Amino acid sequence: MDSAEVKDDAAAGSAAAPAQDEKTEVAKDFFVAEGESAGDAGSKNEEEGTLKDLPEEELDSRKEEVNLSESLEGVADEKKGGVDWPEKAAALKNFVKERGIVVSKVIRRLSGKKEDLEQAVETHSSEDPVKPDEKKQRWPTLSFLKPNVPNEQEPMGKSISEFEDEMSVTGRITLFSKSGCPDSKAVRSFLRTKHLPFVEINLDLFPQRGLDLEERTGTSSVPQLFFNDELVGGMEELNLLQQNGELDEKIQKVKENPCPESAPGLPVHSEEESENAVPDEFAEVVQKLREKVQLKDRFLKLRLYSKCFLGSDAVEVFAEDQYCEKDEAVEFGRKVAAKHFFHHVAHENLFEDGNNLYRFFEHDPAIATKCLNFFGATNDLEPKPAADVAKKLMTLILATYDRYISDDGKHVNYYAIATSEEFRRYVKLTEELHRIDLTTLTREEKLSFFLNIHNAMVIHSFILYGRPNGALERRTYFAEIQYVIGGYAYSLSAIQNGILRANQRPPYTLTKIFGAKDPRLQVGLEKPEPLIHFALSYGTQGSPAIRCYSPEGIDAELRIAARDFFDSGGITIDSEARTMSLSKIMKWYSSDFGKNEREVLHWIAKHINPTKAEHLLSLLEDSNVRVNYFPFDWSPNI
Repeated sequence: MDSAEVKDDAAAGSAAAPAQDEKTEVAKDFFVAEGESAGDAGSKNEEEGTLKDLPEEELDSRKEEVNLSESLEGVADEKKGGVDWPEKAAALKNFVKERGIVVSKVIRRLSGKKEDLEQAVETHSSEDPVKPDEKKQRWPTLSFLKPNVPNEQEPMGKSISEFEDEMSVTGRITLFSKSGCPDSKAVRSFLRTKHLPFVEINLDLFPQRGLDLEERTGTSSVPQLFFNDELVGGMEELNLLQQNGELDEKIQKVKENPCPESAPGLPVHSEEESENAVPDEFAEVVQKLREKVQLKDRFLKLRLYSKCFLGSDAVEVFAEDQYCEKDEAVEFGRKVAAKHFFHHVAHENLFEDGNNLYRFFEHDPAIATKCLNFFGATNDLEPKPAADVAKKLMTLILATYDRYISDDGKHVNYYAIATSEEFRRYVKLTEELHRIDLTTLTREEKLSFFLNIHNAMVIHSFILYGRPNGALERRTYFAEIQYVIGGYAYSLSAIQNGILRANQRPPYTLTKIFGAKDPRLQVGLEKPEPLIHFALSYGTQGSPAIRCYSPEGIDAELRIAARDFFDSGGITIDSEARTMSLSKIMKWYSSDFGKNEREVLHWIAKHINPTKAEHLLSLLEDSNVRVNYFPFDWSPNI
């Protein structure tokens, strides 16, 4: 995490709680809220008055806390009475370690993590420190969030076991498709309605399989559906079979008969990945630099930086390798630094001679320990143009969303994504983000790229670490889930508030995400884009629908996303009570939409359907109209 984000966290944790009750309630609910400290104030008296009403397991927990305090006092008394203190030291250490779970339960209870009270808490003693290169798991895993069968999809009168038996297929159903194809989406939805598992061969991901499709069907058009080796066709053919009463027979046949060798083959992991990998022009000299410079922990302005090297040492290596004078070696070093192989530890300059401190990309603690797309080594291949990498990522993300996210974008099959070929390719492709040049992207390209990356990061993190529970964990989650992009670490909060909101302060914090010297400032948008709040997903039910965004149509796509958000419950209007209820998103980021509540409502009126907009504006003529904000739904979008 960079220094600016550390400052933000510190400010968020130490700032006083809002004075008004409404603000306090909102702050408690938000992922970077300060409501934890506010909620603690006066809680002692409140708890004493309600101890008798607590569940039995919580009462047991409180008793353990009291026993812990009394036991420690007893040890102190024994010391005063002449008991040999060294003999008690080891026992006391073990006792405190064992009872640490009690303190953890209290903290978890305060942060709303009631469902996790019974889970074991991982602790590290002084003899078992956390390794610096170890990615720490800060909340329980999802177990891949195995999806439950939605009630509306479960056949009436059937148990889950009977339902799973019905889904089992001995043969194989294969769908040839393309990303964003409406007909492919229709066939996919049809198969889901019938609860039929299928293998999808997306020709955008496997273009060479188009030859196989043409040989089998005589056409390259999609969708094309196969039951084992029998061609069924597209949506039109499926409807015809259903009308003629022949579809159920074909489904039963593929369920009972194993898949023959003549059926379309499964996608192979190595397919379409044989690209010409070109080493970076500076890769060889950087390798020499890694071998020759002395890496040490060094101080700069009273702060200790680990694994640094001096600019003067690097100049000697460059001069020796390039057979040049020092001035030329410094200029050469700047070219190397501009390719993000190393940076100044405090971002004070690009590269200079002397006692300036620099650190290799892979030795930055934020990158080495927190970035999900860093796997122990820097990608030393020649960086591809950022727009090309963004396009490849968009293709993969769109294919993944089409296959594993519900049609309305509100439900994600995390388990299926985690075990999919699309996700494997996506993770591999994120390595190409290491050293790309983000400054070459246009506004539209930045918008679509960072929106897609943010939502994909959420899915990636849920698969690896699970979802955070409670405000404390959410605060950690949004600050510490990161990707390394263009040489620097970007957290979810940095993408939303630093890039897409043009470095605006996150809600309920005192400082901005990026400091004045932060090189990521030049990547951010010139001004905030309010519509991004209806495209960013937090992996929750209260978030907007997940979509894939393109640079060509980004503005229109964002307007559609905003209208869909409001039409699906983002705003409700009660004419009789003269009350409007809004999503908490409109409260957290109100400054992006207007200077006051009425300006925010006028902004909303421009982005909802005309009928509702007319209704809203008529209510605004009354000065007594009241605005409420309904609680944000943090439950997972499974």
